[in-house]
Amino acid sequence: MTIRLALFVALLAFSTPAAYPLAPPTHRKDTATAAALTSRGFTSGEKGDIAAARKDFDEAIRLAPTLGRAYLGRGIIRAMSGEWEKAIPDLDEAIRLGPADPLAYYNRGLARLKTDNLDQAINDFDGTIRLSPKHGAAFANRAEAWATKREWRKAIGDFDQALGLTDADVRPYLLNARGAVLAAAGEREKALKDYTEAIRLDPKSAVGFINRGNLRGAGGEWEEAIRDFTEAVRVDPASTCALANRGVAWRELKEWDKALADFDKALKIDPQLVRALYSRAWVRSAKQEWDKALADYNEIIRLDPKIEDVRLTRGMILRMRGEWKGALADFDEIVRLNPKSAGALSERAIFRAGCPDAKYFDAKKAVEDATEACKLSNGKNPDHLRVLGLAVAATGDFAEAIKWERKALEDADYAKREGETAKIYIREYEAKRPIRGHAAPPATKKP
Repeated sequence: MTIRLALFVALLAFSTPAAYPLAPPTHRKDTATAAALTSRGFTSGEKGDIAAARKDFDEAIRLAPTLGRAYLGRGIIRAMSGEWEKAIPDLDEAIRLGPADPLAYYNRGLARLKTDNLDQAINDFDGTIRLSPKHGAAFANRAEAWATKREWRKAIGDFDQALGLTDADVRPYLLNARGAVLAAAGEREKALKDYTEAIRLDPKSAVGFINRGNLRGAGGEWEEAIRDFTEAVRVDPASTCALANRGVAWRELKEWDKALADFDKALKIDPQLVRALYSRAWVRSAKQEWDKALADYNEIIRLDPKIEDVRLTRGMILRMRGEWKGALADFDEIVRLNPKSAGALSERAIFRAGCPDAKYFDAKKAVEDATEACKLSNGKNPDHLRVLGLAVAATGDFAEAIKWERKALEDADYAKREGETAKIYIREYEAKRPIRGHAAPPATKKP
């Protein structure tokens, strides 16, 4: 949520030659030329001619290595080009040579914010505000840094200041940003008020509608959320965010076909939109359209092989379908990438303890996986305790299996959710029969 303002407009407003000392007399000729190149570099940068500006700043620095404004200009050009790491040394030098220029601190703060050096960014925005107390963008970006650190009150305070200092055209953006922080801080009604005001000020922007829709969805107000997302789509028919979010709202109302229609539209615009693929896969799973769901999960894994939940869900579906080799490969890959994945260890234990194919059945390894999953969840996850019961039952130790199932039932939520199934499991263990097969559809996690 970094504030993207016109850096060169700010430079012309705040950076003046008076902020930097004159060069020594012996270098006045080169300095005059360098100063002219620097001014031309500013003009080129303001016009968007980055290459010409960079060339002028490079030459100015060669001619006058102590010309602080040239370093400032080149630092900003590098920042505008996304070269944040390279921008910082130039801005360091600009501050050393001209410590009274607030824009040098401001742009170094932006670069540090962009490179996740949050404390240093805050220090630079402090410096900007010390030198220029009405620098609204510095307050706004410092607010972002505080928000990233989850210092909600400080972020809200800075957004309050920014809203009193910035131009009217920036207010909708700041209201949306402050609304997000207020929502994170649990101040829902204030957040809703900010989003509504942002919409009033800029009704042609989809952002306010999307943010308000998200907030309403988070509160379970799905019909109201759909109305906001529909307005966002009306304003911006190409908004994949609005389409995908409306699809999620339809999903929550179990309007599967409407949800799929929105996910399809979003993916037509952006075929690599992972969140829409994931949500569509979930709905297809809910409709038991397993081939289509697997196609979506396959595409997500192709785009990003390290998304654990997706690979885990695909493994569960493959296990349900009896595609043993593929299921085990998915569980193995997750554990390889993340040996502390309690979820993958638990699912692999279910697979090994219950697989009807002797080639993959391995009760001993199932117990090892289930035991490790319980350790990783500190013995507090009742589902993992159940799986440990399944695994030890596969070894023939039914008394131990009963113990773990009863231990799981000590969790009130689990007892309410799984109580009847638990009774069946215990009866099977009492009859000295392990639970095998596990063909029930997986309860996939909602994206």
